[in-house]
Amino acid sequence: MTNRKHFSGLRQYGSALVISGLLLGLTACGNNKADNKSTQQGSETAFRQDTAEVETAEVQGRDFQRSLQATGTLVARERAELRTQVEGKVTKVNVDIGDYVHKGEKLLQIRQVDYKLALEQAEANLSHAQATYDNAKQERDRIKNLYQAGSATAQQNDQAESSYQQAVASLKQAQAARDNAQQKLDDTVIIAPYSGFITKRDFLAGDFARIGDPAFEITDLAVLEAEMDIPERYAGSIPKGLPVTISFQANFKPLQGKVSAVNPSIDTQTRTFTVKVTVDNNKFTVPTGMFCTADFNLPVIKNQPAVPKDAINQQEGRSIVWIIKDGKAHEQEITEGVTNGDWVMIDNGVKIGDTVAISGTSILIDGYPVHVKKNNETAMR
Repeated sequence: MTNRKHFSGLRQYGSALVISGLLLGLTACGNNKADNKSTQQGSETAFRQDTAEVETAEVQGRDFQRSLQATGTLVARERAELRTQVEGKVTKVNVDIGDYVHKGEKLLQIRQVDYKLALEQAEANLSHAQATYDNAKQERDRIKNLYQAGSATAQQNDQAESSYQQAVASLKQAQAARDNAQQKLDDTVIIAPYSGFITKRDFLAGDFARIGDPAFEITDLAVLEAEMDIPERYAGSIPKGLPVTISFQANFKPLQGKVSAVNPSIDTQTRTFTVKVTVDNNKFTVPTGMFCTADFNLPVIKNQPAVPKDAINQQEGRSIVWIIKDGKAHEQEITEGVTNGDWVMIDNGVKIGDTVAISGTSILIDGYPVHVKKNNETAMR
């Protein structure tokens, strides 16, 4: 009886040991799993602290329709200030401001009496010089023939030649004096050098004019032109003949124009170059001096580097992108061009095929390691 109780006690004690061992084993396994999980989480936390998660996009080649606006002042291509060439009393003023005149039309006349008398005197002097010349030439030819025949001396021949040369000089002087007198008489009348509008008048009949005084301004409004200062980045993109739409702040309808001249030199101070736009205004619908805005219809520029808008960051007035290369972020300053939807043309700073970050850029510094999100998963790049 005693042995049976003893055996039963041992069996119960052994069962307890087995159960305790099992419990200890389970507890150990649980602790190992917890330790592994803790180690993994710690590793992931350290991993995330040393890198930044970003989304990226590739720099693509895209076509852009660029637009350009510039301002200027429309002035007449043909505009002249007419000045008096002689002095005297103004006897006639035939036109006023706003009058349309034709080429060759008489605009003003200065008293001509003195200039007519001067011309008559010059013509008389010319007639005398012409007669002297004719006599000197005839005598020279006669003496020359006698000298060649041996009937005149060398001295006589030289004297005849000298008299002839003096007569030639006197004739030329008389001709110049006559021409000068004729020109002064002609200059007593101011005529229109081309057809246009009188836009300024400085004399009334009875005024005294001095040489070089302004008399009129004549303007041909049929063709207007404006000079525009264009930013350097458009150099090479504006050909002669390019269509331009000209609009006005005042109540005038827009006009169509064309680029008529492009300065090949860039101003180093303003970083601009000058473009001249010519506008057909043959119906005289727009006055000269109008402030205008020009819309240039630029050709499409093809296959230009472009990035999404989200890739561009502003830092201290600079535009930058983050180029992702070899698992790191690299800051790159860029020059933005025109926008086409969600894409921005980049004039310089990146090339087609580069990879740029489009999210997660707020904590980036140059050379910072990154993880690139792809398909909602994190992969190293």
